[in-house]
Order: sequence, then C-alpha cells, then structure tokens
Amino acid sequence: MLSFPEAGTALAPAARASLLLAWLLAQPLDGYEKSFKMSEGRLLEKRFLAGLLAADLPSAQLGALCRRLEMPADLLASMVDQYAGADVVHFGYEEGPGSAIFKVYLEYAAGLDAARAAGIESFLLHRAFKWDALDPRRRAVASYRCFPGLAHEQVLARIAALYPERIDHPVLDLVRTLTRQTTTDKSAPPMYLEVRETDNPRASFDLNFHAAQLKLTAIESQAFELARRHSIPTSRFQSLWPDVAARTLCHISGGLSRDGQDFLTIYYDPLS
Repeated sequence: MLSFPEAGTALAPAARASLLLAWLLAQPLDGYEKSFKMSEGRLLEKRFLAGLLAADLPSAQLGALCRRLEMPADLLASMVDQYAGADVVHFGYEEGPGSAIFKVYLEYAAGLDAARAAGIESFLLHRAFKWDALDPRRRAVASYRCFPGLAHEQVLARIAALYPERIDHPVLDLVRTLTRQTTTDKSAPPMYLEVRETDNPRASFDLNFHAAQLKLTAIESQAFELARRHSIPTSRFQSLWPDVAARTLCHISGGLSRDGQDFLTIYYDPLS
C-alpha cells in the first residue's frame, strides 16, 4: 500500500502526488497517460492519469488509499458506495497555480457492449470524484457518458454544439483533422464521451484516439494555433512541444471547464 510519512508529518500535495504516481507505476497498470491542458493564458503540464483493475484493488484498500490522499469524507463515502460494478479505477492529478487537484475515476466498461447492442443512446462509462488538496471545498463529481451509436458527422455536430458562437473554433478543425486521419466511411468513429459535473457549468467532450497510434506531430500546427487561441506565449508552448511531439496521442478533451473557461486537454502515452 502507498506509504506516506508518519501521521502528523506535513506533506505538500505535490509530494503526495509524486508518491502516488511512484506507487502506481510499481503496480500492474491498466493504462497510464500524461497530458497538458490549455485555457486562457494557462498551460498546465503537471498532470497524470493511471488505472488499475478494480479486481486488484478491493474496496477497503481503495478507501484506505484515498484517505491517505486526504479525500474529503463525503466524497470518499459516495465513491465507495459506487465502487461495486466498476471494472477499472483511475487515479489522476493536476497541478496549477493555486490548485492541486486529485481525481479518482470509476470505470464501468463491462456494460458498454450490451448498451451498444441494445441501441442505448448514452451509457455512464466513468464517474469521477475530484477535490483540490489546497482547498477541499473545491470539489466535483463528474459523469462521463459514452454515446456509442453516433456516426462521424453526428460526433462532429455534438462537439460543434459546445461552441455555438464559434463555428470557426480551432478545436473543430483539430477534430476534423484527427477524424480524417483515423477513420473511413466504413469504420466506427472514435469513442465519444460528454462530461458534466455537479454544481458547476462544465460541458465538455472527450474523443478517444488510442487505436489510431498517431504521434502528436500529426497535430502540430493545430496545437500551436490552439495555444495562440488561448493566449499562451509561443515561447512557452515551444518549451513544452519537443518533450511531447513524438509521443502517441491517446485522447483529447475540450469545451467549457468548471470555471466557465474554454479549454483543451491533449493526453498522450509518456512511455511511447
């Protein structure tokens, strides 16, 4: 189990996150990603997401682990109540100016094929519990609903609806570029999810490109354009890009964040 210093020893959230990641990387992981997130004037790159099979992490052990991470008690109780039936549990962290957000995602993938076969429009694929270690009052529970039956153009239309006043938004160009490179008329579109959180205005999408095995170099021009769109200095983005350009793209997420700002996150395989 994750080992922290003795009780009463102060441990900064970043140090806590480093210990969590080191522990996760020593486990048989079901996925590991890093990412960078762009919003107005901000580029966050201290972010990770790693998953374990739920069968390898009993409920009691998960609860003990989350208590070591100082997960708020009410979130912890809700998460444990909903752990039954989860196939995978993912742990995430995002560090930014004045925030240190821990995240625990429960994934219910086993029911997805049945939902698709039944023609169900949407299916709850993930439920995520998130809290800011610097201010645990800042928290959210997020629902990630998969829409398994949508055609390519329907996916594009739903993403465009998140930007109703910006039909020329560069995120739309990025999505079109990626779908052209990864799909054909006869293939299924990438897995598409929509995200909502309790008590805040978040409305976003997540589009999965794991199977395509694309490198981030394939979207270099769009990535730089999106950095400019978010008022991120070119020099700042250029300092990040060489470290990620050759990595394999996993998925992208964008739309409206919980603070009401336009954002885009690009996830990649740090081991590729």
